[in-house]
Amino acid sequence: MNPERFIEIEDLKIEWIKEGMATIGFERRFAITLRVTNQSDQKSIVALNPEYISISRGWIDGVHDMSPSLYSGEELLPKSFVDVKIAFEGIKRSMVSDGDRMKLKISKIASLLLRRDNSQWYFVEYSSIKIGNDEIKSKIEQFEAIEERIGIALQNFSVQVKDEHSFDLYIETLVTDEERCREFQKIPLKLVVYDKENNVIHMQGLNLYNNGYSIFQVLEFPVKISETTLSNINKIRIFPSL
Repeated sequence: MNPERFIEIEDLKIEWIKEGMATIGFERRFAITLRVTNQSDQKSIVALNPEYISISRGWIDGVHDMSPSLYSGEELLPKSFVDVKIAFEGIKRSMVSDGDRMKLKISKIASLLLRRDNSQWYFVEYSSIKIGNDEIKSKIEQFEAIEERIGIALQNFSVQVKDEHSFDLYIETLVTDEERCREFQKIPLKLVVYDKENNVIHMQGLNLYNNGYSIFQVLEFPVKISETTLSNINKIRIFPSL
């Protein structure tokens, strides 16, 4: 993309306003002010996750202060905006140079890159990180032979993506052989997530307990993957682990 002072992503407009200083306690830190505008007629939840990349000091892991804080997401009213001042850990005005960059993740929508040229900041890269529910659902694999041996069926998987690191998985469980199910005090279900190199990046379990085993139940797996993003998922296996 061509360098721009602002960028529009869906109903959001992100604009560089100015660079300056922020007073944090007794310290003065270099700060960048961005304006985030909700251009839609509906409320919008906006979360920002910035990182600074200095040509002299390398990658700076950590924001010293963000005002107002948008880490976990804040509600923007329709047709409104907020100016966000971001001060980075360890960055003083004398350390800032043309060529420095700032990586900015916007909610679960996109990843942006800003670069400093002639003492001004420009958006120079944009990549979508939006992962759809159906995309995650298409990666689910099950082992029907194991389900049949135990006397249950896992069916009608539903996925609700929450952000770039987490999603909720809903599974219907149907008892197909009540006599076999009664042999077990509990039926542990295992969920295993693999990345594109076929490495296990997440694993968790959930138990079906024998309280007569309801013929039909709906289970919920809240899945959070800290080490990578959902876009790096290759497959998701869900199976009884007896």
